[in-house]
Amino acid sequence: MDIKISFNARGEGGFILVMVMLFLSIFSLFAFSILEIGLLENKMSIAWQDKVKAFYLAEKYLSAAEKQISEGGLPINAEEINSGIFGKSCGIKFYRLIARADVRGAESVLQSVFATKGDVDECVPKPNITAGRQSFCILS
Repeated sequence: MDIKISFNARGEGGFILVMVMLFLSIFSLFAFSILEIGLLENKMSIAWQDKVKAFYLAEKYLSAAEKQISEGGLPINAEEINSGIFGKSCGIKFYRLIARADVRGAESVLQSVFATKGDVDECVPKPNITAGRQSFCILS
């Protein structure tokens, strides 16, 4: 019993080889695109974390400056502003504070208005202001 198997290479002409190579090329491109998307999401996540860290660091700087003002000092980043409502003899003072923080290129700039309250007996009209932070603004 003799079995003969013949291969007809001329009819296929490398069709299987071409299809396998095409499949592998498409699959490789798909794998690279998935990898690139993952790396991009990782970069975006790190940038967001840096922005949040910069925000909290700027908030820490604002709190330290506000504490310094409430203890009687005047930090470098404080600017005394007069609202024009109360006279100079009134014991209300307003300060504009700006704090900047940068974490690996992610910058956060915060501004607050802080008020101190002294002797308000001579104020006309009588202020209904509590000492402390009056407003807060995210500049960038």
